[in-house]
Amino acid sequence: MSNLIVSFDPGASLTKIVYELATEGKPHLMTMEPEMLKLPQSSIDAYMSSRKGLESPKPADEAWVSSPANGDTQCTVVGFLARQFSASARLDKLKYETSIHKALAVIGAIAQHNKLPNRFSLSLTSLLPYGEYQNRQAFEQQLQSALKDFRFRGQRLRVKLEKFECLPEGAGLAMIRQRQNGKEWFNAQTIAVLMFGHRNTSLLLFERGKMTAGYTNGLGFHQMVKRVIERTSGQDATALTSASMQPVQISRLITKQFAL
Repeated sequence: MSNLIVSFDPGASLTKIVYELATEGKPHLMTMEPEMLKLPQSSIDAYMSSRKGLESPKPADEAWVSSPANGDTQCTVVGFLARQFSASARLDKLKYETSIHKALAVIGAIAQHNKLPNRFSLSLTSLLPYGEYQNRQAFEQQLQSALKDFRFRGQRLRVKLEKFECLPEGAGLAMIRQRQNGKEWFNAQTIAVLMFGHRNTSLLLFERGKMTAGYTNGLGFHQMVKRVIERTSGQDATALTSASMQPVQISRLITKQFAL
């Protein structure tokens, strides 16, 4: 059994995580803001030297990662700290492309918060829109390579990815129906699942217990937020996103619980 089990949704409105330590056997919930930003190491050093003595944020709220072993002189700042630097959620990029550094930040934050050793094993489940589901092998390969040797807030971590599973967004809802009604019922049905996300909307079709089709478009909640800002004054995208994401957050958290 892996030392750490993580179910991870790198959402465009909020990164949602359910994790379990092998030594505890109970789930924990963690969230991180979706913003990301690349900065030179010197900027992080200047930030750290300017911190006041009273400040002692949690690792998840002061997260940055780097890969100095690959000659990388830059850091990727993730989450709440990136928001302080006015970073963006990078909706212009594919979700799996931005998820590598988010995953490193999540794993690093969990490791530091729970005082895990510098080396440990990991089982990870992640979600991608159906339109990116075909990239799951590339996602796994890049993630496995990145986890082997990286730094989180200056601490070197070497993580062995023992197990990786990638599910299309919405699959967990179908899994819930299967658990509620049994496999025999599920295998006799045709079920369509609609997943309304902040970045996009996906449709999954299950026939006789098998996912036979899927579709993803760009009509996510961020389009609504953008239009509200364009047509009204004094609105803030962060506040509007927080208000619009609540039902999506709940459904995705359910998805991750059953993905574990």
